[in-house]
Amino acid sequence: AGFDPRKITPARPEPPDFDAYWAKAKQEVDQEPLRVKLTPVPLADAGQAAKIKLFDVELNCSGSGAPVRGYHALPYAAEAKTLPAVVSFQGAGVHSAGRPVGRALAGMIGFEINAHGLPNDRPAQFYKDLQSGKILEFEKLKPGILKNRNYAFNDPDALERETNYFVGMFERVYMSLRFLKSLPQWDRKNLAVVGTSQGGA
Repeated sequence: AGFDPRKITPARPEPPDFDAYWAKAKQEVDQEPLRVKLTPVPLADAGQAAKIKLFDVELNCSGSGAPVRGYHALPYAAEAKTLPAVVSFQGAGVHSAGRPVGRALAGMIGFEINAHGLPNDRPAQFYKDLQSGKILEFEKLKPGILKNRNYAFNDPDALERETNYFVGMFERVYMSLRFLKSLPQWDRKNLAVVGTSQGGA
């Protein structure tokens, strides 16, 4: 099946202050001093470990209600301003970030964040229990976050822009790009973002 994309129209009109709202949100993120916590992650594959380095990353993003958390990889001994970069964003669900080892092995900076600012590399059951509401550990960071297991489709605050769950997610995305652009190895030219479904948004 196919459809002319030029005939696809918005579901509703753009709010008149749309650009002003997001300009203000980005300005608030930009004004927060960037604090980066990098934890080296050992690579089990000796061949990979000889070529690249991998970090568990935590970035502050206080306005979003949760830090940015993800994995960052890059080749050893990369010179300043030489590497292109690719940042990956997740589809809907509750998961650890993936490890962008392949990107680094291909000579790029790789970065992937998990959508909710959760700790990475916990047992799969941890993420299942968070999504199902069986554990509320993450609620210590922001009351109500992930309280609704169907957050992507049935958020009671969806129409309230100050409390809509995705506002914080977008702010973490923006902070993740700010971090990547601060890396000395980035070539200052080539920055790609990749995502499907929620990550595509």
